[in-house]
Amino acid sequence: MTYWLPLVRKYAHILDKGLQRCDCAPGHSTQIYQRAKEALSHIPTAMLSQDASLQWAAETISCYEQLQTGCHATAPAPLTPTVCMPTTLLDAMVTRRSIRQYTDTPVSPETVMRIAEVINWVPTSCNRQPARIFATVDPELTRACASTCKGATCFTKPIPAFLAFCADIRAYTWPVEYGLPYVDVALGMQNCCLMAHALGASITLLSWAQCSAEEERRLRACLEIPDHYQIIANGILGYPARGVTTPARKSIDETCVIRGAEQAEAVEKVM
Repeated sequence: MTYWLPLVRKYAHILDKGLQRCDCAPGHSTQIYQRAKEALSHIPTAMLSQDASLQWAAETISCYEQLQTGCHATAPAPLTPTVCMPTTLLDAMVTRRSIRQYTDTPVSPETVMRIAEVINWVPTSCNRQPARIFATVDPELTRACASTCKGATCFTKPIPAFLAFCADIRAYTWPVEYGLPYVDVALGMQNCCLMAHALGASITLLSWAQCSAEEERRLRACLEIPDHYQIIANGILGYPARGVTTPARKSIDETCVIRGAEQAEAVEKVM
């Protein structure tokens, strides 16, 4: 059943893009509509009533159906400005640190959930929202999980909380989408890091790129991670006992290149 959840969001997202067109007209995306309806038919009513993303998908499918009958009259949604000032957002970004020395203050499950709830508030490919976090605040279990990560060095003991950031790979069906789970979940991981920082905590991310088959088996066993969830990266969460020196960042000139008229002329020549 859970197999269909990201597919409902995916197909509804494709329909929604068409509905947002200024020149949207009936008769388009019929195959996508059929796939969306099929996926939605596998979702129990109880689950639909509890999941806002599925309700949005159902409403989008309904809007598409109304368009086919000539009754589509949905007004464009108003823009929603943020109350966050650029300086405030920038401060959160540049003061966030990866900390390995933590206080004895335990991390509560409620704090973990508060951090986890922001992972889906990022753009994901076709609105799949594939991320799922498998976490623990149990001292013995956090130690066992951390022991599977090659980068989990120089941390205080006990480790307050451990998070495995995973992607439901059933939402990706084409070979060319191989790298998308990493992108989709990594965007959400940044949200989690910033939320932890705003709560006075710190998440230190640990790469999973060099894991062995045995380390993968052990971590999956520790957190009971199903096979259809791909482990993207892990994180250790706690309340900082001290700060760390901030590594310098490369210059904006090395980071961003803006092309102009000369490149446009070159494109015209090769086209």
